[in-house]
Amino acid sequence: DLELGESALILGTQPRFSLVDFAENFRRMDAGLLASYIDHHASGIDLLSAPVEPDKADSVTPDQIRRILAFLRQHYDYIIVDTPRSFAGSTLAVFEQADLLFIVGIADLQSLRNIQRGMPLFKRVLTKGEEQIRLILNRYDPRDTVSVQDVERSLGMRVFWKVSNDYEAVTTSVTAGRPIVLNGGSPY
Repeated sequence: DLELGESALILGTQPRFSLVDFAENFRRMDAGLLASYIDHHASGIDLLSAPVEPDKADSVTPDQIRRILAFLRQHYDYIIVDTPRSFAGSTLAVFEQADLLFIVGIADLQSLRNIQRGMPLFKRVLTKGEEQIRLILNRYDPRDTVSVQDVERSLGMRVFWKVSNDYEAVTTSVTAGRPIVLNGGSPY
């Protein structure tokens, strides 16, 4: 999410560079320069963050995103891209390059409707279509009015994973700048 990405904040890091800086210097990028643009978190995660200034997001083109992801694939086994809730060109470029697309939604009518509305586009831009899509229920509570079965029935796909609705554990994790799994996870 180049406009309002918060991965650096959540990990408690102060990035020296952003994806925008990376894109601006991509023509001379090699493994050594890559290392200088990446922020290393104690958990083992390497981060290439969003810019601090949201107005810089437009400076990165979809073609640059494609080239950057292809380059990063040569250096990392796994690349996770946190995209905005948008179908802008740069987001679609990420989808085109994805091995898997994890759709994160909550069990409410608005979220389910938006997922339904996006599915034709996801299927069209992904190289293998629906088989690349995984649905994650965020803020899951088994007492929710809309059940997992309701979600699966309405979307015609299985829920891949459920993330508990544990505000206290998430707040503690973000405040500490440590992924929740390193803080003992959530009891729910």
